[in-house]
Amino acid sequence: MIKKILFTVAGLLAGLSLWAQTATKPAGSGTSSDPYQIATLDNLYWVTQNSSSWGSDFIQTADIDATATKNWNGGAGFSPIGNYSISFTGTYNGNDHIISGLFINLPTGEAGFFDHTGSGSVIENLGLENVDIGGTTNVGGLLAVGSATIRNCYTTGKITEASTSGVNTTSIGGLAGQTGNGNVSNCYSTCSINSVSTGQYFAGGLTGGSGGTITNCYATGAINISTTGSTGGLIALKGASGVVTNSFWDIQTTGVSTSQGGTGKTTAEMKTESTYTGWNFTTNTATVGPSSPFPGNLNSVTISGTRGAAITNGNQITYKYLENTIGTITLSDPSGHSQNVIVSPGQSTVTVSGGPFQGLTLHYTDHNDNTIYQNTITIPVWRIQSGINNGYPYLPGQTVPAGTGTSSDPYQIATLGNLYWVSQHSSSWGSY
Repeated sequence: MIKKILFTVAGLLAGLSLWAQTATKPAGSGTSSDPYQIATLDNLYWVTQNSSSWGSDFIQTADIDATATKNWNGGAGFSPIGNYSISFTGTYNGNDHIISGLFINLPTGEAGFFDHTGSGSVIENLGLENVDIGGTTNVGGLLAVGSATIRNCYTTGKITEASTSGVNTTSIGGLAGQTGNGNVSNCYSTCSINSVSTGQYFAGGLTGGSGGTITNCYATGAINISTTGSTGGLIALKGASGVVTNSFWDIQTTGVSTSQGGTGKTTAEMKTESTYTGWNFTTNTATVGPSSPFPGNLNSVTISGTRGAAITNGNQITYKYLENTIGTITLSDPSGHSQNVIVSPGQSTVTVSGGPFQGLTLHYTDHNDNTIYQNTITIPVWRIQSGINNGYPYLPGQTVPAGTGTSSDPYQIATLGNLYWVSQHSSSWGSY
């Protein structure tokens, strides 16, 4: 009997160790040139516990499985980054990676991967997949409330709001509860929106409310509301200064026919590329040059491995430089990323380390006479393909494996995210 009890206790301790939270400081110093490198769930936990880092720069370097957060904090789950007293004012670059299975249950608090963000904060290139997030007042998958710049992000899963005070004004959305005066671009959410609030609420497929800009975004998640209030397929409440451009919601899957911004479309229309006026759909590889005003001696530049929205770290740029002197190529983009490349005669290849680049301008300085040339490459942001992401547009950070699923070009399963994608797309189960 004693042995049995000892075994039982040992088993419980072993189980608890699997759920334990360990704060592991990430590599890096948190500056723009040396951001904190978020590689594990333990790194993320460190961020939540160190509010002094919330004004720093972060870059995610791997896909992260966050399903263990369901057992954190006595069932409350993941503790959001930023709060009412100390907003997140830094930058978080997901680097085209995902966080899967994030769980938050705060029945008396605001909830989102980020809680409060301040002016100047940037969240980009991040996918949150299969989230289960619940809270009150402001609830969203990526953000509860704030004025961040959010670009190239998406959320899937379910969002739940359960205010029972009868007095709270609640904003709930698949991507964000409220985005304030922030700018949101190239984002989408398929999260279901669920509310049993007894107070006033604003529930939107993408965001509950916005007084900033929303550009090239969409929402498809079902909106399930048990009481009266304001709903919007894309956005429920748009402030006087709010502007929504080239953005859409699926009127069939959301179950909502109105929105304070955006255009409602049928499911069939939402799966048609021509619906998305002004969006950038193109192929994976971009080639430029020679092209005026770019010099003929740098006669070609090929970008490879982009998968869509950005030239990310580890992608390669192959250039051919024919002059017999040394020059410098400076890669830069509107997001402030930059990298200098010293080029020599002949053909060479450089690996991107200063990205990811959202669009790309190449500035070439000829060291003979210090002449500066430049050319701009438009990097594709969106892709759309039958059988991937249920036929809706998707972003490059989404965990769609490389390949087309044929015997000659099978899907290449390289990450846990790729496996999760297979489990969620039954149309691929007859593929290679």
